[in-house]
Amino acid sequence: MKNNTLSLLSFIDFSLWQEAKKLLDFQINQMDKNKHYLTLSMFYYKRISHLTNIVNTQEYFDKRVANALFYALEREFAFYDYVVPKSYLGLRNQKFITYPLRVLYYSI
Repeated sequence: MKNNTLSLLSFIDFSLWQEAKKLLDFQINQMDKNKHYLTLSMFYYKRISHLTNIVNTQEYFDKRVANALFYALEREFAFYDYVVPKSYLGLRNQKFITYPLRVLYYSI
């Protein structure tokens, strides 16, 4: 009998993971040129850019992503709601997405 269960590895591999990280790093570098990237998440990513190289390693991918451990790492792979005031009156709901979760999102 065939096992028809799908896992995350059915969709992504390490090379796709690396390409997703490159995309996110490119967006961080574009912050000065494109106002679309001026979000709290992007400012945070820029601030921790010297720490993000560990996400690009095969060991990180194998230990946290490939075996679906990221479901249990709720602080490392997380998103949070926050509110930003609009010009004049009103509020805008935003999402803060952690760096590893954003790379995972881009890779899928």
